[in-house]
Amino acid sequence: MLKYKLPQFHRGLAPHEIWSRRFPRVQLRPRRVLILPGGFSYGDYLRTGAIARFSPVMKSIEKFAKSGGMVLGICNGFQILCEAGLLPGAMMRNSGLRFICRHVHIRVEQTDTPFTNAAQKGQILKIPIAHSDGNYNCDEATVAELEKNRQVIFRYTTPDGSDDNAGNPNGAVHNIAGVCNRERNVAGLMPHPERAVEFALGSSDGLVILHGRSARRRRKGHRLMATAATEIKVTPEIAAEHGVTRDEYARIQQILGRDPNITELGIFSVMWSEHCSYKSSKVHLKRLPTRGKLVVQGPGENAGVVDIGDGLVAAFKIESHNHPSYVEPFQGATTGVGGILRDIFTMGARPIAILDSLRFGEIAASKLTSEADATKNRRILDGVVRGVGGYGNCFGVPTVGGEVAFEPCYSQNPLVNALALGIAKKEEIFLAKAKGIGNPVIYVGAKTGRDGIHGASLLASAEFTEESKQKRPNVQVGDPFIEKLLLEACLEAMQTGAVVAIQDMGAAGLTCSTMEMASRGGTGIEIRIARAHAARRRKRPRK
Repeated sequence: MLKYKLPQFHRGLAPHEIWSRRFPRVQLRPRRVLILPGGFSYGDYLRTGAIARFSPVMKSIEKFAKSGGMVLGICNGFQILCEAGLLPGAMMRNSGLRFICRHVHIRVEQTDTPFTNAAQKGQILKIPIAHSDGNYNCDEATVAELEKNRQVIFRYTTPDGSDDNAGNPNGAVHNIAGVCNRERNVAGLMPHPERAVEFALGSSDGLVILHGRSARRRRKGHRLMATAATEIKVTPEIAAEHGVTRDEYARIQQILGRDPNITELGIFSVMWSEHCSYKSSKVHLKRLPTRGKLVVQGPGENAGVVDIGDGLVAAFKIESHNHPSYVEPFQGATTGVGGILRDIFTMGARPIAILDSLRFGEIAASKLTSEADATKNRRILDGVVRGVGGYGNCFGVPTVGGEVAFEPCYSQNPLVNALALGIAKKEEIFLAKAKGIGNPVIYVGAKTGRDGIHGASLLASAEFTEESKQKRPNVQVGDPFIEKLLLEACLEAMQTGAVVAIQDMGAAGLTCSTMEMASRGGTGIEIRIARAHAARRRKRPRK
């Protein structure tokens, strides 16, 4: 029996079981991938794969491979491909004469095959093995031919990439873990990539191999999407719709040496927004004191931290959510509180209190305030107060104090400032510096929905106008119950020692948070946008 051994949720394809007797009637297009999985030739006691290679189905497989069809053999599947002559070499008993079942490290040697084109040459993958006969063997002439033709695609190695015997689990010649044919459409490897598809299994590095062919398709798709995007001619007028001024647009052109496409414009508009860059307020913020003998962490991280004695520190963050609260008072206030609570616990501190400083227009008609404006101000007041207090109560952190003032100048122009306070041990503070090349990056929290898109570039950085009310979809919808679970999960994860860095994801979403982490750590970052969990299916990666 043959299987498409690729999980549907990773490949986007439904797996099909193909029985030997009906295989000749199955129409396999050349671009399909045929997987010979591990474990289906047990009972082949003469020599692993020696009897299975005479199965009637092998004739069809050989025909499929010779026609250009892609075939991948995993473990026993690799052994059968070697016995069938579709791949060079043969498998022998492990050098230790024992069955081995554990994770090993393999290095990607070639990236020009459909099974390795999602990897980088020299990339180290952690993938499990489970075999007794995985000792790949061939004569020196064949080894020389394999090396000459670049047919060795995986090689056993140590975690740091060394080729010494310590990384070779079974005695394979020249540490060979996987090879391909000269045409590069048939490949085999002893490790099991399908058993390394999520962190709960000890590694997700197997996705690099299982996504190999689809990665080619995705890259092609990205090229097509980029071409389609550039068909929307980006102009200063379109840039203005993204909150980018003419001077800023000219600067973008200067940086790129060309006009940006629509995706690049979106990235610039977010990162250059007032919310992310403080481009207009930075000159004033620099005048505030930020240093002192009790200051543990100043500006530049998720929250400030000060020493309060006895080995404890207080983490605090104050943030304004003025415009979102004007557009949608309740949700604007709740997401403001949610954001600063995340800022606190991403520092490793447990939030214990919320405070607020609020400014509203007059809520009763006067000489300076009309009845209509007073009604609007009461609506904003009601929504903001309910939002701040309600979110904290649901989350489990009380609003312990605050201040409020009413002046005509704040009519239709509220100031909503919320502060969160948390406590932590001084030695358990976490920062958002994503150090360590090769470390996985995990996006955790509520599913990404359409709400909140352009929250930083078009909403938080704009002026108050009647048109602002049309931007309600740009206000994110908060969920204190999910955030409470997120708080406990993050604090628990931090205690394991597995977390290197952590960053709150604010109004600018993945763009800003990932860039900030990478920049602070002095590294780059690779993001698989299609794997971000979204509230709606088929959300475009740009959104």
